[in-house]
Amino acid sequence: MSTISQIYEFLKENGFRLTRVRKSIIETIVESVSPLSASDVKDLLKHDNLEVNKTTVYREIEFLLCQKVIQEVNVGDGKMRYELSHSPHHHHLVCVKCNKIECIEIDNCMENEKNFVSEERGFIILSHSLKFYGLCAQCK
Repeated sequence: MSTISQIYEFLKENGFRLTRVRKSIIETIVESVSPLSASDVKDLLKHDNLEVNKTTVYREIEFLLCQKVIQEVNVGDGKMRYELSHSPHHHHLVCVKCNKIECIEIDNCMENEKNFVSEERGFIILSHSLKFYGLCAQCK
């Protein structure tokens, strides 16, 4: 489910309604270039002239998590963020000054490391997460 229409189709096929708020939250998360917090989502909806209370945003995010449309991203600052679940595998750059998060893809060398760890330790890797902490271009 990488496109908005695919997500809508998935939800409709599973008997879920596509309310204006749900559609707007999905579009906001899909179109974002970085993971968003619930308050980021609320602010972006308000910017698009859609007043939604915080409880509704959290309820919709929980619904989308349960349907595996979105996933949580924890960068260790106590604020949970969300991004599309089925986006290409990527990692994150986190600015420790302004808290900006950028998504980055790392070439196959990471795959080689995962294979080495699996073979060397006999460990089955189910998933992994890699975050780089530092200063973004604006803050350096």
